[in-house]
Amino acid sequence: MSELNQFELPEDIRGEFSVKANGQCSCSIRGAARLVGVNQKTLVNHFSSEGYLTSRLSQKLMEQGFDVRSFSEGVPDTALMSIADYYTFEAGARCTEEAKNVYRLCAAVGVRALIQQVLGWKPKPTNPKLSKWKKAGRDEPWINERLEGIPAHEAFVNTLSIDTPRPKGLRILRSTTRHNLAGSLQLN
Repeated sequence: MSELNQFELPEDIRGEFSVKANGQCSCSIRGAARLVGVNQKTLVNHFSSEGYLTSRLSQKLMEQGFDVRSFSEGVPDTALMSIADYYTFEAGARCTEEAKNVYRLCAAVGVRALIQQVLGWKPKPTNPKLSKWKKAGRDEPWINERLEGIPAHEAFVNTLSIDTPRPKGLRILRSTTRHNLAGSLQLN
């Protein structure tokens, strides 16, 4: 996980990547080349109409069911992993450190996702409205239940109406205002 937290997609190629509504990712040939540390022309030659039949990388991708001639429209994420694999293990003297780093990162994330899927693990849904409350050390279940679903600004107002210790003589809201607020927000 620490590798994933340390990975940053350089700003100058971030625009080369996209995510579809169904979650599938793709990138341009330029983005794929930059990610694995090779020249863009190298990948263009692999996927061109002249070079795709003789290229080992293209042959590998076609065996996996990809039409490499359509990569000018975008390189699918699964094909990108195969490209990283090629430039990590099979490109001989043209293997790159960038490809090795991408491959290692994707392998680590892939193993985690596989195990999570097999075991049926799903992340717990979080309520961002209460996260600040919990970080402040106010994690009492009865308060969380009462604040559930209330917009953040109302939750802040409600923290003022809950009987919390305050210096003697300090009044935040008049008692009637607190009761009216609590009644209108159905906190009683």
